[in-house]
Amino acid sequence: MQRLPRVEVVGSRQQELERKYPDLQPDNALNPYRVAPSSRLAVQTLTAKDIDALKPLDVFDLLNHAVGVLSLYQGRKVPYSTRIRGDLYFAYIIDGVYVPSEDGGRILQNLPVAAIEQVEVVRDATALTLAPMVDFGRPSGAPNDGYIVIRTRRPLRTEGTATVRVESYDTHSASLYAGTANDKSYISALASNYDSAGRAGEFMAKRSSSGMVRAGLGDGWWRVEAAVFGDSTQQQIQAADPRQSTLALQRWELRPIDTTFAALNASAQWTEHQTTTLTVSAYRLQATLVAGTALPGISPRIFPNRSSIDNIDLKHTIRVDDSLVRFGLQRMRWDTPTGASYFEGYARKETITGLFATAEQGFFDRRLTIDIAARRDQQKILQGVDHYYAYEVLFQQPSIQNRTLPADRFVSLGAAWNPSVDWKFTARAYAAGQGAVESVPAVGNKVLDPER
Repeated sequence: MQRLPRVEVVGSRQQELERKYPDLQPDNALNPYRVAPSSRLAVQTLTAKDIDALKPLDVFDLLNHAVGVLSLYQGRKVPYSTRIRGDLYFAYIIDGVYVPSEDGGRILQNLPVAAIEQVEVVRDATALTLAPMVDFGRPSGAPNDGYIVIRTRRPLRTEGTATVRVESYDTHSASLYAGTANDKSYISALASNYDSAGRAGEFMAKRSSSGMVRAGLGDGWWRVEAAVFGDSTQQQIQAADPRQSTLALQRWELRPIDTTFAALNASAQWTEHQTTTLTVSAYRLQATLVAGTALPGISPRIFPNRSSIDNIDLKHTIRVDDSLVRFGLQRMRWDTPTGASYFEGYARKETITGLFATAEQGFFDRRLTIDIAARRDQQKILQGVDHYYAYEVLFQQPSIQNRTLPADRFVSLGAAWNPSVDWKFTARAYAAGQGAVESVPAVGNKVLDPER
């Protein structure tokens, strides 16, 4: 008898990652951002393989490769804006850290691409079970219509990468990543630096330094992971083209904008049927916006900005055969003592408490699944403003103190059918009822006819 040599079959890095870190598997109960089968065609995932092939400059450049997503550089207070099918109302989740869309437009350009493992674009009602569907700073605005979920890099084994880039306009950058992992634990660290003089005469220099550390420990049924990120950036906001804008003489810059966030993610599989995930996170932003001009003799205006968000996210999943039930709650607190962008000088403080539940039932070996989900978000404005007209020079912003807004309610019903390997049909219905601020007087106290 002849013994054959051992042959080890190794899949792609994404497959290896999903085996080692089950929270990346789309259908695993350990995945806190799992969506129902009827929603998965609406979720797009950009993996490390995609990032390596596309070689994006930053997160926004990467998002421009997602279907229906458009990121624009528009300068000044919020340098970047991102639209999902034309909609601005969504938020970001980075390793469990909640980041509102406006803050994301200011800081995510400074998250090194080398730190990203994958990005998921979760659209519309698909996001109902992820996190609150309302955002801070909108006492009667639109609900969140999705999330962009960013997962940062974790090692498969002892590994490391170093990248150095030299580009035009006196631009150079470098990043260094190293990590190691075994069956029970891992630790990794990343450092990055970017420096650019920008195109001459267009006021677009930028200097950024950032670092990140991740670590995890687990033994069979439990796992605890921690992530900490910090960045300090000084950035000039590109001046407008004098041929196209009357704002060409403005000289705006962030000097500096410092970002820190940290997350603790824990999970436990109590039995083969019961799984709990818990995320505790904190986000801090401190910036100084300098609004200057190229005209001589005019001093710049200085706008300080401090903002913080604390978040607790608890989810529990019960899975028996082809039946699944998941329920959870989130509690978030937002505080900006200096006032947020466009509302400087108005201290604002809010809380959001969210509850959700979802149930799925599979039939015919899960070739057919039906799911239903419901969510209730309660927003309380401890201190804020009614910003129905944002031009404070003309209208004084009425203040809000300790106002509990009417609850927002969301419900969805979905079905997915796989008649064969090559075909999949999905259907989804969604309804939302938003609690708006009531009794808002029109300008000049004009009485308006009721809506029909």
